[in-house]
Amino acid sequence: VIHPEDCIDCTACVAECPVEAIYAEADVPADFQSGVEFNASEARRIKDSGHDAIVKKKDPLPTAAQRKAELGY
Repeated sequence: VIHPEDCIDCTACVAECPVEAIYAEADVPADFQSGVEFNASEARRIKDSGHDAIVKKKDPLPTAAQRKAELGY
């Protein structure tokens, strides 16, 4: 999730996402508009619980390669 108040709208994460799952706010497809509020509330919940933002790349999940193949990446 991306915290809407902490995001500086630089769109750097858009190009870095390996499965093209991140969009600039103005470019979120209609199919994913319902996820915008979920993202905002989940980001606030995580931050309010005291968890820090992710600031460095993590290892991919064990199922990442399979999921990328399913998506055609």
